[in-house]
This record gives sequence, structure tokens and C-alpha cells, in this order.
Amino acid sequence: MMTMGELITLLSALTGIIAVFVSLITATSAAKKDAVTTLQGLVKDLQEQVAHLTKELDKERRENEDLRAWAEDLVDQVRSLGHKPVDFRPRRRPTDDVTG
Repeated sequence: MMTMGELITLLSALTGIIAVFVSLITATSAAKKDAVTTLQGLVKDLQEQVAHLTKELDKERRENEDLRAWAEDLVDQVRSLGHKPVDFRPRRRPTDDVTG
């Protein structure tokens, strides 16, 4: 049978061990929470960048459509004057050599 002193010592040791486990769990939870918060911030930033780039891409597409229509009008105008328009030649760009 345990004496009261031994029981108190045992309970004190168990309390210390439980406190260590609680501290570890709390630290791990805090670290996970920090990681999740960081990831949420990154995701939000990426979503904002995607929204911005989507708007820019839409703007570029509309401008491209406008320029194509304008070029078609110019071709019609040149032909109506009895001339032959120059052929379309895409320009070569340094980024054309990059393979992805």
C-alpha cells in the first residue's frame, strides 16, 4: 500500500507528465495554426493575382479582337483601292525559342 506522501509524489509526477504533453500538443497546435494561417494568406494572394491576371488577359483578348477587326478593315480598304495588301508575317520573339 502506498503512503500518502508516495501518492502525492506519484500524482505530482503524473501532473508534470500531463503538463508536458499539454504543452507539446499546444505548441504543435500553435505551429499548425501558424502554418495554416500562412497558407491561407498565400492562397488569398494567389487568388488576387489570378483575378488580376484574368482581367488583364480579358483586356488583351478584347484588344486583340479589335486589332484583328481593324486589320481586316484596312485589308478591305487597300483592296478597294486596287492594291494588294502585304501578307501577314508573325514577328519572331526571343521567347519563341523557349520550350515549355
